[in-house]
Amino acid sequence: MENKRIKKFKNSSGVTLFEILAGVVILGIVFTLVGHLLSTVQKQYTIQNEQIEQQRNLKLAIQNITKDIRKENLVSIPEKNVLVIGESSNGIRYELKDAMLQRNGITVVSNISKLKIIGLTQDDRELLTGESSEIIGIKLEITTTANQMGTTETLSSTVYLRME
Repeated sequence: MENKRIKKFKNSSGVTLFEILAGVVILGIVFTLVGHLLSTVQKQYTIQNEQIEQQRNLKLAIQNITKDIRKENLVSIPEKNVLVIGESSNGIRYELKDAMLQRNGITVVSNISKLKIIGLTQDDRELLTGESSEIIGIKLEITTTANQMGTTETLSSTVYLRME
C-alpha cells in the first residue's frame, strides 16, 4: 500500500516554480492595466464634474443678475464691468473681484475670469459705461477660470428692460 502512495506522488503532475512565476507575472500585468484604467476613469470623472460645476455657476450668475434686473427695471454701468441695478445709492451692485462675482460685496459665484457688461441703447449703440436713462438693455458675458484641462466656459445673455 505504501508503494502505491509513492508511485502516486511520482506519477502525479504538479505545478512547477516556473509556472507559478508565469502566473504571478500575468496577474501583475492584468492588475496594472486595471489600475491604470481605473485611474483614467477617475481623472475623466473629476474633469467632467468640474466642467458641470463651471456651467452651473455660470447659469446661476446669469439667472441672479437677470432676476434682479427684472425686479428693478433700472440699471446703470458706473464703471467698466460694474453693474448697478436700481438706484445708485441703494441699488444692487455686481462686480468681479479676485475671480469672484460679487453682489453687494458678497460672493455669488467663484472661479470667474471675465465679466463683460455692455449697455444697449435705443439707437443700437453699445456702452461700456452709462447712465440708466440711455440704457434699454444689458448684454452680459461671463467666463470661468480654466479647469484642469485648460478649458474655460463662457455664457452670454441679453436682457432688455421693460418699458413702462
